[in-house]
Amino acid sequence: DKKEKEIKEKEIEEKRGTFKLGDLYKMHTYREAILRKEDKKKPLWVIALYPGTKVALYSESLTSIELDVKDVKNDKIIEKDFFSSGGVGALPFTPSLLDDEKYKSWLNNLFDLLLEVENV
Repeated sequence: DKKEKEIKEKEIEEKRGTFKLGDLYKMHTYREAILRKEDKKKPLWVIALYPGTKVALYSESLTSIELDVKDVKNDKIIEKDFFSSGGVGALPFTPSLLDDEKYKSWLNNLFDLLLEVENV
């Protein structure tokens, strides 16, 4: 049956450590609620950490970054302007990634950019 096949595929996908797009939509809803409640004018990013390998960042300016952890390079830092309008995303975070110096350095630079935008 088609419904059972879809459920099985989703279960396999979740075991593989991928994030669900539906979860990112929920995060966007939470983000909007926070902005309204706090009457916040600054950009706000809501980013989930998950046990996978795909980086996914979706900006309110309708641009996105989707890449695999193995493709993360520090010489390709995301532009600060990408973060200027806020958004949602998912970042891989597993014990094995804590040993990956390139990824840790990339994450540090990413968080520095987010803090810069937040403090503008």
